[in-house]
Amino acid sequence: MGEEPAGARRPVTVGIERAWTVSDLTNELDEALGGDGGEYVVLPLVNPRLVRLGGAEPSPPRAFTRSDRLIDSEQWTHVVVGATSTWLRLDSTVQHVRRRSERVLAQELAWAGHLALPAVLLSPPPGGALALRTSPVNYARHVNKALNALSSMQLWLRIPIGRVPFDGVNDDGTTTTVDDRKAAAVRIGDEAWHFWRQFHTLCHENRSLNPVLDIRGSELPPLSQLRRWLGEPVKAVIISSSLFLTNRSGFPTLSKLHQQWVLQLYLMGAQVIIRDDKIHSGDDVENGDADNSSSSTTT
Repeated sequence: MGEEPAGARRPVTVGIERAWTVSDLTNELDEALGGDGGEYVVLPLVNPRLVRLGGAEPSPPRAFTRSDRLIDSEQWTHVVVGATSTWLRLDSTVQHVRRRSERVLAQELAWAGHLALPAVLLSPPPGGALALRTSPVNYARHVNKALNALSSMQLWLRIPIGRVPFDGVNDDGTTTTVDDRKAAAVRIGDEAWHFWRQFHTLCHENRSLNPVLDIRGSELPPLSQLRRWLGEPVKAVIISSSLFLTNRSGFPTLSKLHQQWVLQLYLMGAQVIIRDDKIHSGDDVENGDADNSSSSTTT
């Protein structure tokens, strides 16, 4: 995950994005880093179905995630990238949703700092293209605050590219119209780049904040829109497992368009993260009970 000299020939740095449902972190790391050929693993910091109201911490504090003793500290520091909850809405117009999101983001980033993770993958606001058209002022403000407090941990902002579905659920629990859902599920192109530019500017273009392009679906934006990203500090590109086709020799491959785009990003220094599509099913909203997480240690 380190920096490479500009123009230097290098092997592809590959990360593997896994679901929270992995039961044995040690075996999962061995499989991802060995059999799957990854160099690091992207894992959710907290169970996506854990309900947190975001209020004052109970006394004594309750465990809200896995124990930090499941793997050794060197593994946390070198081969694990954390991912924040996908339901966070820091720019929601509903105050209690906004405040809860703020507290939970701070809690998850603090936990990542305790683990000394090399990086955390921040989720975009839920809602597809419609959400990316809104101003991320409050979200960027809290991320900028975290960046100023970091020592070495990097923050990566997930930016969806392609056709992203939207379930039509608003902040207050109501549903949108069919037309709004269609608008939210359109192919994301310019919205993503403008969202990133605004977010990065609000964070004073901090070098510890980088975009990670998450390719969704087989449809890519026009080449004129994609080229804009070649001038940005793209850290990685996330490729869904469903995007891979089978060639005549029986091996997985990408379409020529995807290959060309990923190659351009690689030449700019981007890493590649392979995501199992199953990890995004049912994880967009906190709607379940906490699992039997082990108590975490404190520093």
